[in-house]
Amino acid sequence: MVVDDHPVNLLFMRQMLTRMGFNNFVEAESGKKAIELFQKEPYDLILMDCKIPDMDGYEATKQIRQLEFAEHAPTIIAVTADAMKTAQEECLAAGMDDYISKPVNKEKLYALLREWLPCDDREKVETIPIVQTLQNDPFSENHSVFNQRHLAEFTNGDRETEKIFIDMFLENMEADLENLQKYFQSKNFVKWEETAHKLCGASSYLGAEALANVCDQAQLLTEADTEKIKNLHQHIITEAQTLSGILVKSRKAA
Repeated sequence: MVVDDHPVNLLFMRQMLTRMGFNNFVEAESGKKAIELFQKEPYDLILMDCKIPDMDGYEATKQIRQLEFAEHAPTIIAVTADAMKTAQEECLAAGMDDYISKPVNKEKLYALLREWLPCDDREKVETIPIVQTLQNDPFSENHSVFNQRHLAEFTNGDRETEKIFIDMFLENMEADLENLQKYFQSKNFVKWEETAHKLCGASSYLGAEALANVCDQAQLLTEADTEKIKNLHQHIITEAQTLSGILVKSRKAA
């Protein structure tokens, strides 16, 4: 089971797992949905995003541990954007078995699956396909804004698949920015930070490093940092506009 609330993140995870030979997995967009699915079927392994709506990954893990069948305890791997030691300790304290940082590295994911899956399933994990090298990268000068080579690692250099990723990202980024603006104007800092975190995860998966880094700064602020929030909010909008222009050009060149 893959648990994440952002369509872009789910698409990347779906792409990676499919290329590794998996075709029997489900997706959940919230902690409550993950629990509901687990009650119907005892999954062997759960990739659990830590920050998801309604119920975060920590609480969802605790409830799954209470529900799990005595003879079938699932492996739960935290997927977190926070690589700090305290975050890792929190994952393990919640009952998770291991963790992997966002954006998920396919080699690290491959190693975790080989380590934690039951023996019968472990042998079915296919070797990661060799990524085709981009011969011509027309956006090499914009790697800090959009690293196309990073995206190519997930698409194996397939430009049609790149278009799908870019289109989905742009569509969801527009919705995320609308929500970000709404929460900023209403001074709802909690929702504003959650939306920035959501955009951070999707940006990092795509290879939009600059936007991801700016959005990541939101978690370091508190409601008392009024002026810093204002400045960071505008910085996020500016980076998103710059990225949007580059992605539109990249899509046309694909």
